[in-house]
Parts: sequence; structure tokens; C-alpha cells
Amino acid sequence: MRKTAVTIIVLFATCVIALICILYFRGNGQDKDAPTFEEVTDTDGINTGIPIQDGEPDEASEDLAEHLTEYLDHEVDARYVVSTGDTIRNLPFAYTVDSWQLTKQNPGDYQLNEYPEVEYDENKNILNDYSYVVADITVENLQDREVTQHIWGFIRLQMRGAEKSCTGEVSDIVNLETNELKPITKNTYKETFAANEIRKERLIYVVPDDLLPYCDGFYLRIEHTGGSDSTLNKLDAEVRRWIILN
Repeated sequence: MRKTAVTIIVLFATCVIALICILYFRGNGQDKDAPTFEEVTDTDGINTGIPIQDGEPDEASEDLAEHLTEYLDHEVDARYVVSTGDTIRNLPFAYTVDSWQLTKQNPGDYQLNEYPEVEYDENKNILNDYSYVVADITVENLQDREVTQHIWGFIRLQMRGAEKSCTGEVSDIVNLETNELKPITKNTYKETFAANEIRKERLIYVVPDDLLPYCDGFYLRIEHTGGSDSTLNKLDAEVRRWIILN
């Protein structure tokens, strides 16, 4: 009888831990319904002649493109990679990382989302072996009409050299114009942009410190269709972009 009770308790605990892991790595169960490929590549009202990026790829872009080609086993064009401060276009949006930081401090007076593995003080500063990666980003709707899309969940943080261990969805999103933290709801990642609207947002990710020694820098991967690395060959190359945090 006692063995049966212990077995039940162990199975229950295993299920709870599995659920926590799923919530942690999938953004607290938020709705990840991706737009269709046709919706992503809809160019109505867009000047499709605009370049993917301004000018030629810099040295850092060439270097990351070479790394990604090896990691993905798929050739990555350096035109699809930019450094912090440069703009990359992935219709219907244009993206620019204006600044970023790696810190254990709450980047504002925010009541940030908490993870079970992370220890916080009363101000949501991290006390144990995790850190925030904070990226301030400008996003512009390139269409001459309103766009509604699940955008923020498709901007993922990756650690160069440790991609297979850590590919993170954003944990918190702050509108920098109002300094308001977006509430965690079913549609946290869903956003409506007015025609040609420009927005400034703060994307906050949580990373484990024990991976930092194996990390040769951070970058953001933008992919509106949400395809995994293993299915990249099935997708048009136009749906994926990268921004180096440098």
C-alpha cells in the first residue's frame, strides 16, 4: 500500500514538473496560432522593391550568416542579418534593435512575470543563476493598411554556440511610449498596427547563467510562421531574419 502511494506521488510530481517546463519554454501557454504563409507574404499595399536592409551586410552579419549556415545546414544569405542599430525588413514589418543589455536588474519599475526556477527580490531583480536579456526594438508596419498579427512570440532570443540548449520566447513586453507592461493573456503576442504605424517596444527574455560560458553572443531570430529549424527547408527563405545583439 505504501509503495502504491509513493508511486502515485512520484507520478504526480513528474507531471507537475513537466507542466512547469512546458509553461516556461512555451511562454506560459500563450496562444501561438501562427498566421498562414499567404498572410505573411501578403504584399498588398507594400512597396516590394524596398531592400531587405540598407547598404551591404557588415562584417558581423557576414560572420553570423556563416555560423547559421553551418548550424542550420542551410545557406543563409548575409542580407538577412543585421547588427544592432540597423534595420531589417521582413514584410509586412521593419525591425531595428536600438539597444540591448544583459542584466540581473529589473530594467524598469515593472511587475515582471516570474518563473519557478528564478529567485527575485521585492523589486523583481534576479538573485540566482539567471539573467535578463533586454532588447529595445522599433517595429514599423510597412503596409498602407492595418495589420493584426501574432508578432512578439516569433521574435526569439538565441545564444550563439548554445542554440540547441536555449531558444527563448519573450517573457515580458513593455510599450516604451507608455512604459506599460503588457498583461499575460491569451493574446499577449497579438498586436494590431495601424497603417504605417511605428512602435517602440522593450522585449525581456530570461536566460540561465550556466550557458553563458558557452555563448558567443546573442541574436534575435524573427520568423512569422513559427517554423522550427528542422523545417526551414520547407519555408521560403524570405520569412526568416536575424538581428545581432552587438
